[in-house]
Amino acid sequence: MVKVMLTSTNSAFASPAQEPTTGVESFITGAVEPHRNEFNMWKKTLNSHQMLLEDAKKRRKTESQQIGGTYLFSRRGRLIGGLDSGMTTLVSRQAKHACSSMQLTKQYLLASDVPQPTGHTFHSTQLSAAGEYVHGQGAAVLVKPATSQARPTISREVASSTDFTAAWKRAVDAVAKLPAVEQQINVEVYVPGMSLRVCTVGEEAVAALVRVPLYVVGNGDSTLEELTNAEKELRSPCSYLTAHFPTNNELFGENSVFASTDVPKASSIVLLTESADIKLAGNITVDVFDAVSNDLLSLAVDAMWAFPGLQATAVDIRTPTLQNADTAAVTRVEPAADFTEFIYPTLGQPRRVGVRMIDQMTKVSSL
Repeated sequence: MVKVMLTSTNSAFASPAQEPTTGVESFITGAVEPHRNEFNMWKKTLNSHQMLLEDAKKRRKTESQQIGGTYLFSRRGRLIGGLDSGMTTLVSRQAKHACSSMQLTKQYLLASDVPQPTGHTFHSTQLSAAGEYVHGQGAAVLVKPATSQARPTISREVASSTDFTAAWKRAVDAVAKLPAVEQQINVEVYVPGMSLRVCTVGEEAVAALVRVPLYVVGNGDSTLEELTNAEKELRSPCSYLTAHFPTNNELFGENSVFASTDVPKASSIVLLTESADIKLAGNITVDVFDAVSNDLLSLAVDAMWAFPGLQATAVDIRTPTLQNADTAAVTRVEPAADFTEFIYPTLGQPRRVGVRMIDQMTKVSSL
């Protein structure tokens, strides 16, 4: 029997109205909602390798040569690096292998004393053991595949036994097509706050943004489905945002914690997803590089350095505030990240991180 004794804290459908209680809700209230009419509406966008090729050619006068699915970069006749399968030569084979596994990632971060959420990895057949573990934590958790090779899935904060069962089923479905030994599911204590993604190159952080989950604001009359449809229509001029907007079935299917007919109270913020993956969850992104504290940026660099030979990556940090790293935790290190998030933020200034990567390749090749 699965024992999960947690209580839901979602007050979006209760009364009276309450003030935002989490870091992400406060961020939405203070940094997003007042600027809804200032969203960047990107029409034509590049993917990560197109971004790197353009930055190399136009901004660093670096030539590229394609050989199959690999791109080689050369400058003044000298090979400086390359790009293969979404990763540059700034990623060592060891780092690539370690970052592809949640278990290995945790071990590397632990060895370097980088703070991370408390968690444990279970095989997809260990539902009962996972449930006992969650019960023992006495706190809300996230349940998600332990490998980036799994089919993408929306993960949400688990705050009840019903939520846990649904989240476990989603994760099991996500890993079902992997070899049996790789059908691993990670259960970690939920760290409340914002999802901060930092791009680190060489010895410094070069960009930072907050990934805001898909959310709607209630008006007391409209259903969640109506509010979600209105949100999608608002974003429709921006192909970058609408391309990965979740379907109503993904949001309100049989395993969902919400019903499409739910009517949230006026002015309440309903977080429809908790996934950090913008290509899955319909997130929006807010550039915060000029506002985030130096110790949070340093934490991201420390996370990169935990992996030998890693010189360019995206680092995900869960933090309740952007002012300090006192209670922040590193949740993921992703060398093969879609770096276009930093070029096409929903709010704020674009950051040409590809230029910094080309510069780092040049620097390394000259050593």
